[in-house]
Amino acid sequence: MIKWDKVTAEHVFQAIERLEAGDNKFPPPRNTFLVYNGKQYPAKHIRGMAYEIACGVALSKDDYSGGDDTERFLTRLGFTIKRTKPKNIHNNLSYTPEESMSPQNSLHLPSTKTYQNADQYTSGQTLLSLFDWRSFEIEFQRIRLNYIKWLFYFTPPREELFPGLGKGKGFQVFESYNGNSFSLSPSGYGIDRRGKRMPPGSYECNQELELETTELKSSLDNRVKELHAKLNELLVLGDYSLLWAMLQNFFWIKLGLHEFITHQEEVILGKERDPIYESDIRQYIEVSLRNGVDLQKSIPTRFSSQEIRNLITGKMKWNRYSCCSFDCGPIAWGKGRYITYSEIANARTNYNNANYEGFAQRKPAPGRFQWRGYAIRSLENIYEFGILYHRDLDSLRFRDFTEKKEEIRDVILKVQTNINQV
Repeated sequence: MIKWDKVTAEHVFQAIERLEAGDNKFPPPRNTFLVYNGKQYPAKHIRGMAYEIACGVALSKDDYSGGDDTERFLTRLGFTIKRTKPKNIHNNLSYTPEESMSPQNSLHLPSTKTYQNADQYTSGQTLLSLFDWRSFEIEFQRIRLNYIKWLFYFTPPREELFPGLGKGKGFQVFESYNGNSFSLSPSGYGIDRRGKRMPPGSYECNQELELETTELKSSLDNRVKELHAKLNELLVLGDYSLLWAMLQNFFWIKLGLHEFITHQEEVILGKERDPIYESDIRQYIEVSLRNGVDLQKSIPTRFSSQEIRNLITGKMKWNRYSCCSFDCGPIAWGKGRYITYSEIANARTNYNNANYEGFAQRKPAPGRFQWRGYAIRSLENIYEFGILYHRDLDSLRFRDFTEKKEEIRDVILKVQTNINQV
């Protein structure tokens, strides 16, 4: 368990001194700098060194996050952080981020192998025959709905478990950082990445809801294991087109729709907050989902078989890593059937062809919620949107939830009825 509370400003100063005293062979920061005495230092690296000084334990770069998380941590200790524009997903293109979203331009991630005829490698029907994607998609909506149900039996902790989550009536039940509120709930893993748990008695006993939760989690566990087996088979066979299609569909169901809707403004305007780590395969997939890139056609070649295998066995879990969508939404599913990600990417392209230019040039310029609406409209012909959290719930803190309990109860009943009819 990482004990960040042991790290003080003095430890950070010592980390800076250690860098200055050495040969300064530290990794160059991508977009987050600690500014001290007019000089810029790699913020994430400094944070890790400070922890080692404080606790005597060296952390690997995968043990903690840079970016926003490191900025919050060092800012609380009184340090100044500078953020620069990260390396953009479109860095292999000659036009600007705004132009790259234009329907006149083809959008691809860097270092991919583009096949002119993807049908010779796989097809949507083959994808659908290998795995029951429809049931998987619906069960993800059920577990999201299950989390909201548990809030009716929830007593928030009196003390803040970690900064930003809140306490008491100020506890953040929706849109929590990295989906921590979901992770700490009976619907989630029960423990967050910091090793925190809810205090005993936080959730009132409800046998019917407990049974529903147990059955859902068990079913999702089994389906992910089945998916792992299929992916490993494809890896052995070398069918990378279908392999990447299945990876992309899994992450789309888990968090892709949330990322696409929530971060549409950043994607359009080239303001992605996190840098694109070329060695981070999971982030590569997430960015492809935000930007509508079909990896079944633009097959990445930069990742080794071992890296793909590590992703499947290590970080491809339904209730661990990138759980934002579970308490941020939306709750949505394909109209009439499962819609493959290839179809989704195509629908987005067609919508952009007809609507992007006029919408982007509106005055005043569209804001965050207008871009979210644009993203939703691009898929409304193929998706049923049961709950859009920013529209239908509009309650971040527990106090807001308690004031709107009856309205939210009606929303839950309506969506559950619709899901049961699928």
